[in-house]
Amino acid sequence: MKIILCDRDNSRFEVIADSALTLPGRPTFIPDIPEAASWELRPMAAVRISRLGKSVSAKFARRYSDAFTLAARLMPLDALGMPLDGIASLIDFGVTIGEWSALPEDADPEITFGSATATLRGFLQSAADATVAVSRCATIKMGDILLLPLPLKAVEARAGEEITGSAADGTRLLHVRLK
Repeated sequence: MKIILCDRDNSRFEVIADSALTLPGRPTFIPDIPEAASWELRPMAAVRISRLGKSVSAKFARRYSDAFTLAARLMPLDALGMPLDGIASLIDFGVTIGEWSALPEDADPEITFGSATATLRGFLQSAADATVAVSRCATIKMGDILLLPLPLKAVEARAGEEITGSAADGTRLLHVRLK
């Protein structure tokens, strides 16, 4: 299984170790890393790949995913507030994936993360575009997870807090406990 982080225009990808996934029901521990002056949780959409594919055509890309959810990535920041990307990719249990649900019927689902709400404009197309882009470089397999950026601000991560994410209908998709 691969966890692949895509940027907004699918021109850059980052493979995150599968050890970065927080185990179900477990808290996310903020590691003691001297280079990190502060921490934030970045909201993301997660799409689960359901087929094997290489060089997937745009015409068939939507067939390659079967579920989505919200995810949150723990990101260390330096003293200037800049992300420490290299360290973030190595943090064990630094990515929390929510409960999987069927892909939305609505192409523009509304989600909530913490206290912010956003409409995911063209979400299904964005997921399909990411599938096409990633499959040009690597074979995608059942169970792979694509992480897509969301139009929501990151939330400051502090030990003891709990952050949730939900769909417009109130279904809770994500629950992050920070320790």
